[in-house]
Amino acid sequence: MEQGLEAGTDREAESGLERFVGGNSLSRVFPNGSRGGILDSRFRGNDELYPLTLEKTRNCMALNNRGLWGLCWLVVAASALSACSHQSLQEPVPSFTSLFPYESRAVGTYSVDNHTKAPLQWVVQAWVKTEAATLYAKSINLEGIIEHVTWDKDSAPSPGVQHFSGDVRTIPFAWMNAKERLLITEPVSIHFYTLLKEESSAPTPLDHYLGVVTTESIGKGSVITWRVYFDTKGWSPMASIMSSQLKRLLEKGIQSWIDEYGGVLISVEVKE
Repeated sequence: MEQGLEAGTDREAESGLERFVGGNSLSRVFPNGSRGGILDSRFRGNDELYPLTLEKTRNCMALNNRGLWGLCWLVVAASALSACSHQSLQEPVPSFTSLFPYESRAVGTYSVDNHTKAPLQWVVQAWVKTEAATLYAKSINLEGIIEHVTWDKDSAPSPGVQHFSGDVRTIPFAWMNAKERLLITEPVSIHFYTLLKEESSAPTPLDHYLGVVTTESIGKGSVITWRVYFDTKGWSPMASIMSSQLKRLLEKGIQSWIDEYGGVLISVEVKE
C-alpha cells in the first residue's frame, strides 16, 4: 500500500516536471536512465550519482514552479506588448510636419528651459482620429491612463471643466499618491506640468521632472506628443524602472483612445 502511494506520488512529480520542461519526455532531458535517482522509486537511495530523495524532488519542483510562474509573467507581458504593437498598425499615419517638434526645447512661444534643464528622456506620440480639443481634455485629465484622479479644492471640480495653470492633480498609486501641478495651459494645444515631490507621498528618484503635452490637428485626426524630461542622481535602476512603467502606462492609455476613435501609435526614438 505504502509503495503504491509512493509510486503514485513519483508519477505525479514526474508528470509535473515533464510539463515544466515543455512537454518533452524525461528520457530526452535525463538520458541513460539518470532520472532514476530523482524520480523513480526503484532506484531511490541506490543511485550513487543522483541520490536525491522524494522530498528533495518535491522541493526542487516547488522551486521550478516558482520559476515557471515568473516565466509566465514574462510571456504575458511580451504578449501584451505584441498585441499593442499589432493594434497600433491598424491605421496609416498621415504625412505631417509638427508645429511642435519634440527635438526642440522651444514649444510654441514657451521654453522648456524656463522650467527644467533636465534632458528629454522619452516621447510618446500618436495620431488619433478625433479633434485636438478631445485629446487635450483627455490628456490633461489623464482619462483612460489613470483612474480616480482628483483635483485640489481650488481647481475645477470635475473633468468636464477647464483646468488652468496652478491647478494641482492628485494621482493615486496603491496607498500612496503623486501630486502634479499644471504650469502652462494653452487650451487645445499645449500644457506643461511638473511633479511636486515634497507634497507627494509616493517616493520618486526622478528630479527636475517636467511633462510637456502638445496636440495639433493633422488630416482627419490629431497628433498628440507627450514629452518627459527629468534628471537622476547618478545611475538609478529604480528611476529606470519607474520611467519605463510610466511610459507603458501612457502608451496603454493612448492606445485606449485609438481603440475608441481609430489611429496609430507613432514610434519615436530619442537620441542622446
